[in-house]
Amino acid sequence: MYHSKWTVFLCQLLASTSLTNANPIADAPSLTARSNSAIVERAPGAQPSDYPYGTPHVNEPQYLNWYPNDNGQQKADAGKIHNGYADMINMVYFAWVEADKNSNTFKRWFDQGDADNVKKVLEKILDPKGVGQANPLMTQWVCQQDDQFNRHWTKIGDDALGKHITDVRPGGAGAYDCTQLSAADKLVNAQNYAFLGAEAYFLRKQCTFTDPPPGTAGTDDGGNEVDGTSDPQPQPTEVAPAPPPYNTGTCCFHLEETEIPCLGDDKNLLAYVKMVDDKKLPIGETQVSNGEAGVHIDDGNSYSFNSKLLNTLVITGEHQNDYVQFSIGGLSWQSETPNGGASCTVGGWDPREGPVCARLQTRPAKRDMDCCFPCDGKT
Repeated sequence: MYHSKWTVFLCQLLASTSLTNANPIADAPSLTARSNSAIVERAPGAQPSDYPYGTPHVNEPQYLNWYPNDNGQQKADAGKIHNGYADMINMVYFAWVEADKNSNTFKRWFDQGDADNVKKVLEKILDPKGVGQANPLMTQWVCQQDDQFNRHWTKIGDDALGKHITDVRPGGAGAYDCTQLSAADKLVNAQNYAFLGAEAYFLRKQCTFTDPPPGTAGTDDGGNEVDGTSDPQPQPTEVAPAPPPYNTGTCCFHLEETEIPCLGDDKNLLAYVKMVDDKKLPIGETQVSNGEAGVHIDDGNSYSFNSKLLNTLVITGEHQNDYVQFSIGGLSWQSETPNGGASCTVGGWDPREGPVCARLQTRPAKRDMDCCFPCDGKT
């Protein structure tokens, strides 16, 4: 059996980052305990921990022996893995959005009557109601080293369909071959899910696609080249980019900023964000646990906020001049300085004098702001 092409896609993302240490993703010794099942490792012998250089994604793989105080190559390398995992989440989410009987992208890889079944499969690895929040199976599905039973896909298929998802054709198949399978075989062929996810992801990058012609070579799930068929070439059909998964126009978010008492300026600012689209429908919210007030936005440790938008919103708090910096796509602005149609309304701090750090009492300071910016479908 072979790895899912989505896993190959992630490996390609990570390979392109020129990591200084080889093989950053460790073998997975367990299929059940998250503390052992998906670990990004530098060296053996330590307990795994969450992403050490900021706020982890929900159910992100855990890390071993990455030094939290490093501000150089280790931090940069881990950040590329961290962001690559976010790309994988987006890839699965966009595939879920395309699982619609009226989507030309979906009909290329699956029978249109199987849209609900494909959604059930994808929902085993992410929660679409959480705006693309990974489920616990996501870490195993991305990082689990394959074995003779291909269990990382089999478990998903068994739970969702009562059927194994595997490679219908031993050794994998090219893109054209995957479009020619029967409806029943498409539903249980891991490569069809991989092609759906890849096409859905790149549609959001404004790419267009044509039907793969017969004879087109592809790669199997292990990255090995697979010959295509020798049938005559069909006429390609261009497919228009899919509409964005939100209402375009003006997107807005409410941000609650917290300054924690008794900590240095490099680690005492948090933000909690709720974002809505042009019709005020929710498209993203900060994910926290254990009663935390938000995610760190300190200078040097910016918060990359994920939503249904194509790009992440990067948030950085600044103590000097007391403002917050925002950037998304090619647009940047500050909480006190509008730019490019983006602006904020900012409230005052409570308490007014800032956080209280005293022997008998500590109290954080909080303030609220509401910001809006143009979101045109490419944001």
